Amino acid sequence: MKIVLVCYSGSSASILRDRMLAWTRDNLVNAEVVVSSLAGLDYDKEDADIVLVGPQVRCALDNVRERVARSIPVMAVDTRDYGMAKGDRVMQDAMEEIKRELGLKKKKIKAPKSRTPQPKKSNLTAKNL
Repeated sequence: MKIVLVCYSGSSASILRDRMLAWTRDNLVNAEVVVSSLAGLDYDKEDADIVLVGPQVRCALDNVRERVARSIPVMAVDTRDYGMAKGDRVMQDAMEEIKRELGLKKKKIKAPKSRTPQPKKSNLTAKNL
């Protein structure tokens, strides 16, 4: 799983990234957390499973959504969780958002109709014979 964490310059998110990675190691989750600035997002968004936006760039949330493919969820990180570097809570929120997005996509995908012809129902009954 690839998580892109966007902040203003890319430096303030490094503590949160370290805590997020500690949570992934403790919970045996295979994840990569990439810290990106707004300027570097176009490069860092490749193969991302989710893009998290830090509070200092929350005003650019709509801009980030426009720059990222629709299939990739974009989520604002809670200000308190970001400031206190609660990597566990941020990871849990991110994973819930990914699962929610996958669930929505599965509901939109309908199973293809069977091409095998179904036998026609007959109007004949014992009374009609």
